[in-house]
Amino acid sequence: MAWLRARTIPRAPLLVYGWAQLILLCWWAVNFPAQLSIDSTTYIRHVTVGPWIADHSVLYDFFVLCSLKLTGNVWLLALIQTIVYAAALALIATRIHQLGVRWRWAALPCVLIVFVPTFGSFTTMIWKDAAFAAANLFLAATLLKLIAARRAGVPFGRPMVLTLAVEMAAVTLFRNNGFVVVILVAFVLIIALKGARLKMTAAAAAAIVVFEFAGAVVYPAVGIEPANSSQSYGVFDADIALVYAKNPSAFTSADLAVMQKAAPLNAWRTSDNCYTSDTLFKKKSFNYAQANAHRHQLAELWFSLLKRDPVDLVSGHLCRAAIAWRVRPTTSFGGLPPKTNWDLYTKSYVLGYTDAPPLPGYLIPRLRPHPISWRIYNKLAVVRYDIAKTPLWQLLFSRAAGWSYLAYLAILVAAIRNRWKTLLIAAVPILANQLTIMVANPAQLFRYTVVQLFLGMLFIPVVAARSRDRSNDAATASPVAENHPATAL
Repeated sequence: MAWLRARTIPRAPLLVYGWAQLILLCWWAVNFPAQLSIDSTTYIRHVTVGPWIADHSVLYDFFVLCSLKLTGNVWLLALIQTIVYAAALALIATRIHQLGVRWRWAALPCVLIVFVPTFGSFTTMIWKDAAFAAANLFLAATLLKLIAARRAGVPFGRPMVLTLAVEMAAVTLFRNNGFVVVILVAFVLIIALKGARLKMTAAAAAAIVVFEFAGAVVYPAVGIEPANSSQSYGVFDADIALVYAKNPSAFTSADLAVMQKAAPLNAWRTSDNCYTSDTLFKKKSFNYAQANAHRHQLAELWFSLLKRDPVDLVSGHLCRAAIAWRVRPTTSFGGLPPKTNWDLYTKSYVLGYTDAPPLPGYLIPRLRPHPISWRIYNKLAVVRYDIAKTPLWQLLFSRAAGWSYLAYLAILVAAIRNRWKTLLIAAVPILANQLTIMVANPAQLFRYTVVQLFLGMLFIPVVAARSRDRSNDAATASPVAENHPATAL
C-alpha cells in the first residue's frame, strides 16, 4: 500500500483498477457462474421461453441474451460486470483526487469496498440493478469532473455533454423509473450551473428522448410486449390499501366501488403492510387486468386521499420508503428481514421457483452454483445471511441512509471550508436516488438503495477536498491537464 502515500503517481488509477479487478474476480470465481435472484430467472425466461416483456430493463435482458448465446450461460455477463465496476472505482478515485484530495485518501474507500460482501456479491449478480448502479457510479464520476472543471474555469465541451447524455440514458434504460433520477439530477444542474444550462438541458433531454423512443418505437418493432400499466401505479394502490386498513371512514361509496373492481375490499383491508406492495398484488383475488383498466380512477382516488387524509397516506408512503431515509432498521418500519438479502445471496431455491413458467431444462444445471471452492462459498453464504438479519451488520453493510448522511456531511464540510458552492453538486446523485425511492418505492429492498450505499461509502474522502484557490497542490489535480497520466484513466 506504499503507493497510496504518494502525492502524484502516474500509475495510481491503474493500480486502483487492478486491485479492484483482482478482488472482484475472486468474488466471481466463488459465485460462479453468477448470483441469481427470482428476477434473474425472469430475465432469462424473457429471452428464452418468452414472452419478452418490458417490465424489466430490456437493455439488460439483451445483455443476458448475448451472454447466453456466446457461452450458453450467464457467467460472461457477471465477468463483464466485475470489469465495469473495477473501472468505475478507479474513475471515482481519480475524480475525487482531482478535487484536491490526496491519492491515499481518494483511493482508500475504493480499495476497501471490494471486500464488503454486499458490494462483492452484488457485482456478480444477474440483476438489472447491478447495471443501473454502475451507470450511476459513472454519472457521479462525471459530475465530480464537472465540479473540478468548473472551479478551474474550464468550459464544458461537447465530450462532457455527450458523456453526461450517454450516462443519463443508461440510467433510464437500466431501470424503468431511472428517468426520475435523471430529471432530479438535471433539475439541480440546470439551476446551479449558470452558463451551462442549455447544455445540461440538452444532455438530460437527449436521455429522456432515447428512453421514450426505445419504449414507444424500438421495443414494439422487435416484438417486445409493453409492461402492464398497473405496475407503474402499484405503489399508489398499495398506499390506498394502507389508508383503507387504518381509516376506512375516509372512503366514499364511489371510492369503494372503484377499489372493488380490482379486488374485494377484504383484500385491500388485509394488505396493510408497508414493507412491500406485493402483499396486495400477490393476493389471488387481485385482478391485474381490472386494476390496469381502472388505473386512472385509482390514481384519482390516491390524489383525493392526499387531500382528505394526508397524514395516513404520506406516513404509509414514507414507511415503505424507510429503506432510503431511516438509518436504523426497526420492526415498526419493516426493517430489513432475512428474506431481503437472502434473495440477493442465494440461488438454491430460485431455479425451482414455481410461480412462473419454468426455465429451459438444459439451462438449470448450468446455472446452479459451480464455485471455485464450496467451502468458501458456504462460509460466505453464512456471513451474508448474518448481514441480512443482524441490525449492526445491516447498518454497516446494507443500510444506505447512514452512509448517505455521512457523505452529505463530508461534502457540506468541504464546501463550507473551501467556500466552494459548486462542490455541493457532488451530493446530487446520492440525493436523486434517495428521493426517487421516497417518491415511488414498491418495497424496502436492499437493491433499491445500492447507489446510495456505494456512493455514500466512496464519497467520504471528499471532506478533504481542497479548491485551487486554497491549495497549490490542486494544480496537479486540475482537469485542465486531461492528458496528465495521474489524472487520465
